[in-house]
Amino acid sequence: MWQDVSMSETENIDQVRVVEDIETLRVLTDPLRLAILRVVMRDAHVKPRLMSVKEIAEELGEPQTKLYRHIRQLEGVGVIRDAETRLVSGIVEHRYAPGQRELRIEGSVLGRMGEDDASASVAAVIDGFRDHFVTLIRSGGVRLWPSADEGDTHDDYTRARLASMSSKLSPAVAADFHARLGALMEEFQETDRDEDGVEVSLFAAWFVPRDA
Repeated sequence: MWQDVSMSETENIDQVRVVEDIETLRVLTDPLRLAILRVVMRDAHVKPRLMSVKEIAEELGEPQTKLYRHIRQLEGVGVIRDAETRLVSGIVEHRYAPGQRELRIEGSVLGRMGEDDASASVAAVIDGFRDHFVTLIRSGGVRLWPSADEGDTHDDYTRARLASMSSKLSPAVAADFHARLGALMEEFQETDRDEDGVEVSLFAAWFVPRDA
């Protein structure tokens, strides 16, 4: 089972890492690598994890041998690190810790990538969020509708909100929506984390086709 990283090891973990280079972003274009990173970084704000490849594979439900190449790539760009080596039944086992407590992607780096790489990066982020969301729905970890016996309502903040919509707006109205959405996302990102609070995940996308 996973163990907490010792105090000396947590001192080496960055609070926030902003991805500003194409090399790192390319490593993060694979849904499985994103899933590995999500497992290793889970609860990193509170008590960073120290995990073997076997433990990561068990959480993901993937064969252990399938993960080694992906873990080496994540380690190569520093988003995870080899934090401990121990001998288990005569075999050297490496255990990995997150390289940061929070990971953010600088939007401008996408503009420096080719269209294929940029689209792959966006697809990986969407796929990773979708897979995590669907897994929680299937396990009952997310509520999509009111529960009569619990007496919750449409406005209950613990219920998931999901929408896919499009419309035609005037440039002025579109600019206003764009600004307000950006401000809300920035507020969400910069709000102080409450370790006694609830874990909240937000995914948002806005785009205007160039031929619109």
